[in-house]
Amino acid sequence: GLLTVTAQMVDGNIVSGGMAHKLNYKYGKFEFRVRNEQDPSEAVSGVILTWPQSERWPMDGENDMYETGTGASRSSFNTFIHYGTTAGTQKYFTHNTDATKWHTIAMEWEANSLKMYDDGTLVWTLTDLEAIPDLPHHLCIQLDAFKKSMTGTVKMYVDWVKIYQKE
Repeated sequence: GLLTVTAQMVDGNIVSGGMAHKLNYKYGKFEFRVRNEQDPSEAVSGVILTWPQSERWPMDGENDMYETGTGASRSSFNTFIHYGTTAGTQKYFTHNTDATKWHTIAMEWEANSLKMYDDGTLVWTLTDLEAIPDLPHHLCIQLDAFKKSMTGTVKMYVDWVKIYQKE
């Protein structure tokens, strides 16, 4: 099937959704096929990420492999690697490609590198060991709301997800 996460107004509040995988992984490959609708209200951001099992953020990292931001057009999306002891410490890469179109995104996570792929092409390699998490993380899929209201609905579609764990 096709996972559809919808953000919309219900009884005066933005209602959206997300989910988290139960299993945690230290290193491996996370791969998924995703697209997002435009958001004329600039209220929501589609995000697929890994979150630390420890729940200690930002010191145990957060790997936002795919994040649309709240821009209306979805003309690009970003990869953010959050780390350090204060919020806002991050490395990032901008994918200058239309997030309303289907993309297969992959992150290969190893002790000494994070490699990001967009539609099978290696687009970014991060080798800063301070930024690469070395603790177990789990996959999360979210359509995050950043405003108190919006017009219409916005949907994020996820066709499939694959997780490969290093042995």
